[in-house]
Amino acid sequence: MAKVNVYISNEVHNKITAIVEKRRQEGARDKDISFSGTSSMLLELGLRVY
Repeated sequence: MAKVNVYISNEVHNKITAIVEKRRQEGARDKDISFSGTSSMLLELGLRVY
């Protein structure tokens, strides 16, 4: 898996953080949900739509 560094706006950062926090409140364990994993999932979904 490639490692990529990207710059995102504070708004996007806050939205991704909110998704992660919501998933954790729903019962996801820390090892199951992460900022990096969620960001990757959103990027992949965006590319599929594109």
